[in-house]
Amino acid sequence: MFKNTLKTFTLLAGLAGSLILVGSLLGGPTGIVIGAVFGFGLVGSSYWFSDRLAVRSARAEEVRPGQLEWLQSDLAVLAERAGMRTPRLFLSPDAQPNAFATGRSERTAVVCVTEGLLAALDRDEVRGVVAHEVAHVRHRDILIGSIAAAVATGISMIANLAMFASMFGGGSNEDDAPNPMVVMALAIVAPVAASVMQMALSRSREFEADRLGA
Repeated sequence: MFKNTLKTFTLLAGLAGSLILVGSLLGGPTGIVIGAVFGFGLVGSSYWFSDRLAVRSARAEEVRPGQLEWLQSDLAVLAERAGMRTPRLFLSPDAQPNAFATGRSERTAVVCVTEGLLAALDRDEVRGVVAHEVAHVRHRDILIGSIAAAVATGISMIANLAMFASMFGGGSNEDDAPNPMVVMALAIVAPVAASVMQMALSRSREFEADRLGA
């Protein structure tokens, strides 16, 4: 667990460091501020409304008392074992076997399963899937993922602004202006590198959710 946590913080630090480096190289202090504001603004709003957005996109409805009592019971037991309040349970009509957890905190947490998942798996298997999603809520992975996405979005925002500026000759008359070719190369490489780190962070959190879920 410690190794996985260390990896998570290392990847987050790498993303944050990349934002500072790319912003300073391409746009100076202003570039860092622009990237940070846009990145955290866009992803922050998504994070704040993540539970409603995810449920709506999945066309899911909250499971009412008396419905799927066995699943509600299993979810309550798993949440108790994890030392947290029971998330709200939603059911999506999607035929594809799937499940997800969302919500910015335990108080707003949602676990959603699809009808396809309930049709494809037996109760023990469904319990394992739900345990994995409960672990995501317990570890606040939604917050961690949102921070990573915000930083990656900020890097992409700075890179795109710098690339357009170099294409249209912004700052090209200044002796200390960065080489346009270098700017364009960095504008291409930086978002790719940020995406790779973001995906590595996602894998790290998935493995940790598997561990706690088991």
